[in-house]
Amino acid sequence: MEHPNFEKDKINAEYYAGQPNKIRQLIEKAMNKLKGLDIQPVSELAENVKTLTRFLEAYLRGHYHMPWKSAASVIAALLYFIAPMDAIPDFIIGFGHIDDISVIHYTMKIIAKDLEKFANWEKQNLPPIQHS
Repeated sequence: MEHPNFEKDKINAEYYAGQPNKIRQLIEKAMNKLKGLDIQPVSELAENVKTLTRFLEAYLRGHYHMPWKSAASVIAALLYFIAPMDAIPDFIIGFGHIDDISVIHYTMKIIAKDLEKFANWEKQNLPPIQHS
């Protein structure tokens, strides 16, 4: 079952699709929201959001191609994630991110095959990490 606000965000994703600057702003807002979270209880959420933003950024830059449906799903999930007043408002301590976790998890599940391909692509195309 999807959250009603997520349905609205799926419609808004079409608006964002043709506007790369809007998508970049969305990615920036999602990353800024992560910085403001008490990361310990939502570390899986943080990692999943980071994965989705990398996926979308690679798509935007033209480095990686994904089906439009996957891109739209990621945009919708990130729109939902950044909204402060969603099904469970974020300010409710202990519960405010349960719906965000649910929507991000759902999105990762429905695009799992595309994410797996992306993970393989990332391994092959990113420079190795230099440890000092």
